[in-house]
Amino acid sequence: MSQHLAKNTAFMTMASVGQKLIAFVYFLFLARIMMPERTGMFFLATSIVTAFSVFTDLGLTSILIREVAKHPENREVATRRAVGLKLTLILLTVILVFIATPFFGYGKEITEFILITTVVMTTDALALVCYGVLRGSQKLRYEAVGMFIGQCITVLIGSLSLILHPDVRFLILALFCGSFSGLLISSSQVIRLYGWRLLVPSWDKHAQWNMMKIMIPFALTGIFTKIYSSLDIVLISKLMSTTAVGIYSVAYKFTYAFQFLPLAFSAALYPSLSATIENDKQATAHTFDRAIWYILLIATPIVFGVWLIAPEMIRLPGREYSESAVVLRTLIFVLFPSFLEIPFGALLNASDRQATRMKIMGLAMVVNAIIDLFLISRLGLLGAVIGSLMSYTIMILAELFIVSKFLPQFLNRAFVLRTCGTIVSGLAMLGVGLILKIWLHWMLVIPCAALVYVGALLLTRSVTKQDVVGLRSLFRKSAPLV
Repeated sequence: MSQHLAKNTAFMTMASVGQKLIAFVYFLFLARIMMPERTGMFFLATSIVTAFSVFTDLGLTSILIREVAKHPENREVATRRAVGLKLTLILLTVILVFIATPFFGYGKEITEFILITTVVMTTDALALVCYGVLRGSQKLRYEAVGMFIGQCITVLIGSLSLILHPDVRFLILALFCGSFSGLLISSSQVIRLYGWRLLVPSWDKHAQWNMMKIMIPFALTGIFTKIYSSLDIVLISKLMSTTAVGIYSVAYKFTYAFQFLPLAFSAALYPSLSATIENDKQATAHTFDRAIWYILLIATPIVFGVWLIAPEMIRLPGREYSESAVVLRTLIFVLFPSFLEIPFGALLNASDRQATRMKIMGLAMVVNAIIDLFLISRLGLLGAVIGSLMSYTIMILAELFIVSKFLPQFLNRAFVLRTCGTIVSGLAMLGVGLILKIWLHWMLVIPCAALVYVGALLLTRSVTKQDVVGLRSLFRKSAPLV
């Protein structure tokens, strides 16, 4: 890994660990206090607005990151045009939310929650531009700080609300305060580094029209992704109930609580791949190979570990969510393809194959929609889980096929052996964990299973001494990197 990539990964990972740990504990507290129905209302409203939020960006940030990474001398011009276009997109999206929300047919209360949450969407969209500039410049430490502080503010205000006056409106207010703090931190750092003029919007019809044409594949990919990720929530609310949404949300949160790990890596990976893809295919293949290894290394113990202790984990938010255990044990396997899609997607975007990724995302979205419509009414929440698993698997297999065509260097014997060794190590951990659960408390099983996983990795040579040195160097500012 390059020094920039490794250090940026370390910054994002450490901040994400802190942020997600705090957010996870906060959600357990929220679910316990609000109960399944009110939790479902909050989760439904935020999921719908998150789906609409794709229209505030439409791939603009991805293009900005790529342009700043490839042509830093044009940073100011590219950013000012992006800001001008971003403000226009935000305005149009807010109007769209207010027009479209009544057609969902939800009650007055949920409709109100959706409309209020658009304020959070606006501040997030503005912060995203600033973070795009910082990512393209490979200065991710500022995003890491903003992300962590924003989450702390959200949790502080939200927890006070849950203790003093539990209300979905105050929980949305907490989200806004955290989001706004992230905007202040990111914009102030951009201004400090590059001057205030960088954030002054400019409108150049010809240049921005060309930018919008480039954005089309990114935009459609984003739309497909948001529909893909929120469709099951909407269908569960329509075909079942908001209480079912609340039960599903707990399994969903437990599963995607770990998504920060590959996302943190991807934030550093994308500009790194963009900088080498055109001129150094060998370096790109090496970086991508290491990325896949890193993803599998962290996904394997999470998947098998969560499966092992899922019933115990579900007891944390309360007995009212006991149905979530079966859902969680199935849904957790979606982490394998969803984690892998992040580096594959980053590589396709960096190599100007965003149109190909868009088509794959569209296919996955259609498959997911068909399966959800057919199975949710028959199998309940498990129907939504099966839809996610099948569509994600189709997506990653298609992306693997495309990448192997233009970057075949990473599909070598060493890669296959290391991948198989990692999976075998995870299965060994699971087997030992199942045996230990007969005699030990589940909290004691966790460290024992972790030791088995590490030992199996070393025995199968899925991790070598050189790898350990490389991983340790991520957190040492001046250490040499592998």
